[in-house]
Parts: sequence; structure tokens; C-alpha cells
Amino acid sequence: MEKKAEILVGRREEKEILDRLYRSNKAEFLAIYGRRRVGKTFLVREFFKGKGIYFEVTGSFNTQTKEQLENFHVEHCALFKNASSPLRPKSWREAFQQLIENIKKLKTDQKVILFFDELPWLATSRSGFLSALDYAWNRHLSSMSNVFLIVSGSAASWMLNKVINNTGGLYGRLSAHLRLLPFNLAEVEEYLIAHGIDLPRKQICEIYMVTGGIPKYLSYLEGGAICNTEYS
Repeated sequence: MEKKAEILVGRREEKEILDRLYRSNKAEFLAIYGRRRVGKTFLVREFFKGKGIYFEVTGSFNTQTKEQLENFHVEHCALFKNASSPLRPKSWREAFQQLIENIKKLKTDQKVILFFDELPWLATSRSGFLSALDYAWNRHLSSMSNVFLIVSGSAASWMLNKVINNTGGLYGRLSAHLRLLPFNLAEVEEYLIAHGIDLPRKQICEIYMVTGGIPKYLSYLEGGAICNTEYS
């Protein structure tokens, strides 16, 4: 049986924050953190689907900066088909400069969402990513009223130390930060109903205890198999 498409349920407070920042008439900078599989990437992708110009780069685990920059280049050229610089950036400073140059060519009423996912994997100690981000935001992006910059990471301590509580160039630059938590019991019920899985609340409680409210684990459930399960 073909698996149903995922649906963005719950996350009401988070969606309100995203919507407020998206509708802002000035540049905004948001940091999102939370354990893996909790739905950070899904939340951002689904919320901004069909909204403005969306650019996403995802960090890869244990990957050299050269390869990360190659991933950036592929995404950059795919979005800006007539990119001003077809050359692959040799550093993150150069990568951000290419991105900024193309954003400047857009109409100022075109919202631009820049999403850097798995930031700790992008911003390794020798990558130069954070210093490049610092300069790009403070010198250019923060004055672009149509830019909404989002960074996300699963390593909570890293995100707190390096971004949210940053004492360097990014100090006080965030518009807001979100800690994405697993679904609570009510959200698990809402998720199951939205995916056509109608169960007694006793069974929903048991599913909640087994999955811990992690959306990724809930996505593995299939209606028929669950409904035919006998619980002692």
C-alpha cells in the first residue's frame, strides 16, 4: 500500500512565530534546534512551500568544506539559473557574496527564505562558515528587508553556545529562537487522525509512550496494521 503524504499538523505556536517573521517588513534571523527526527526540516519546508523564493542548504556529516561548498553551488545555481557567478565558491565568504549579489537583483517585495539546515555540520571548526555568516548578516543581509534567514541544528549545546548565546559578531542578532519538542499527547492524536488512523485513546496513549511523540517514528505507522492490532 502506498504511504500517504506527510501533513503538517500541530506546531501552532511555532507556525505563529514563523508567520510573524515571514510577514515582517524587515530582515529576520531565526535559529531552530531540537533533537533529530523531531521535524525541524519538515516544519520549515512545509511552512514555506509556495511562499517566496526558498533557498536551502543542508550540512552533511563528516564532510569536507570543499564538498559542502559544492552542495551550496548546486543549490545556488538551481535557484538562480542566471547566476552572476558560475564559478564554484572556494570559501564560505565567497559563497555568501555570490548569494547576496543575486538577492540584490530581485525585487524588494519578493520574500527570500534562506535556510541553512544541520548548521553544526556546515560550521565545523576550520570551515570559516560562522565568520562568513557573521559578516554576511551584519554587512548585507540584515539591511535587506525581504530576507528571512533560518539556521537549524540537532546538536542543542552547539546551537546554544555558537549561535543563540553567541558572544561575538552574532551577539543579539537573532530575531527569535525555537526549541522544537516532540509532539505532546494531543498532537499525537491530531497527527494520527490527520493520517486516517482512528484509534481509541488507550491505544493512542500506548503509541505515544512507544514513539515518544517523535514525528518521524509516527510516520512509520500504517492505519490498517494499527487498527488490527490487539492490545492486552
